[in-house]
Amino acid sequence: MYSTIISKFSKVSGVCEEYVKDAIRTNPMLPLHEIKSVYQKIYSSNLRDAFFKEVNLYLDKSLYHYIISKSLLSYGNFSWGAITQYYANFFVISGLIRLHEHGYSRIGNSDFEIVHSASDYKVKKLKVEGLHRIVWKKYYSLFDSFDFKPDIFNTLYSPFMDGDYYYETNRRNNINYDPSSGYKELYSSGKTINQSIKEKTKDHYNMKNFGQFNEWIDLDNITQHRIRLLANIVSYIDSNTQYPVQAKDRLLRRKKLILRYENNRKYQKRYAAWLEGK
Repeated sequence: MYSTIISKFSKVSGVCEEYVKDAIRTNPMLPLHEIKSVYQKIYSSNLRDAFFKEVNLYLDKSLYHYIISKSLLSYGNFSWGAITQYYANFFVISGLIRLHEHGYSRIGNSDFEIVHSASDYKVKKLKVEGLHRIVWKKYYSLFDSFDFKPDIFNTLYSPFMDGDYYYETNRRNNINYDPSSGYKELYSSGKTINQSIKEKTKDHYNMKNFGQFNEWIDLDNITQHRIRLLANIVSYIDSNTQYPVQAKDRLLRRKKLILRYENNRKYQKRYAAWLEGK
C-alpha cells in the first residue's frame, strides 16, 4: 500500500497555488451550492499536487505543535500542553489521511469530504457535527492494515485505548471544556507542579518499540511516532521524486523550523533523523 503512495506522489511537486478546498470551491463543473450529501464526481488536474502540498503543511504544523507542547509541559502548563499536543496529533493524522488522497475541508460553515476512487475524485457535503471525530475514525480505518515498517509502527494503526477511536479527541475536550477535568495546575502548589513535571515529561522515546508508563508519557510516545511515520513516508517520497529541487527546499526549511523552536540538541537530532527516513 505504501509503495503505491510513494509512487503516485513522487510524480508531483507539492508546489501549487491551490489547496484541496479550492478545487471544491471553484470547480466550474460542480458549483459549491450543488454539492449534495452523497458522493458526486469532481475533476481537477491539480488535486494530487494540492493533496501533497497539504501533506507537507500538516507535517510542519504537527512538528511545530509538538515542540511547543513539550515546552508548555516543561513549565507546568499541563492543560494547554496537552491540548497543543492533541493538535500535533490531529494535524499529523490529517496529513496521513491525505496520503490516501482523502481529506476534509471546511468552506464557510460547511464541511466537505473529498476522496480518490479508482481514476476519479468524489466529493460530498457532510451533515454531521464533530468533524474531529470523523477524522479520527477515518484515520484508523485507512491505516488498519497499513504495511509501512510494521515492526515499528503497528501500535499506531489501532486506537490508543482498545476500540475507542475518539479517546484522544474526548480527552482534549474534557481538559479544555469540562470544569472538573482540566487546568488543575492553576490551583496546585509549586512543589506539586514540579513533581508533576517530572512525571509527565520524562523522555521514554524508543526508536523500535513502545513501553507503557503512564497516560502522559504513552501519549507522548505515540505522538512522536505518528510524526515520525509521516516524516518517514515523506522522506521516501522525496527520495524518489521527480522534483528534487522542491523536495530539498522543503527539507531545509523543515530543519530550520526545528532549530528555531527546539533548543535541545538531542531532540533536534531526533526530529532531523525522522525527516531523513530514520
